[in-house]
Amino acid sequence: MQARVRGSVRGLDLPGIQGNTAPARRNSAVYSAAKFAVRALAEGLRKEQQDIRVTLISSSFTESEPNTLGGDPDTMAWVRTLADKLNMPAATVAEAIAHAVEQPASIDVSEIVIRPVAEAAA
Repeated sequence: MQARVRGSVRGLDLPGIQGNTAPARRNSAVYSAAKFAVRALAEGLRKEQQDIRVTLISSSFTESEPNTLGGDPDTMAWVRTLADKLNMPAATVAEAIAHAVEQPASIDVSEIVIRPVAEAAA
């Protein structure tokens, strides 16, 4: 998503928390690698361009439509189990996005990581 804000470009990416850590489970290395790539792209854009603000919002499990797409059945069951325990309200992530977007044009909120406290024990 891009929006023009007072002569600068605002970019928001939501790569998810797995772009911040190594894979937590087998069969998820490629997924995490793709998320890390989004981080590298955002940082590269930040350094290459003038007047561009890119914010990464990395959130853990967030209430949303259930993911019924393919994938390893064991991994998908693991994800659903964790989501049932750790889902955060979508409004929490929306508030973080609003915080980043509402900053003055001279300020870039580069990254926000949001996760429930209970995730540390999961």
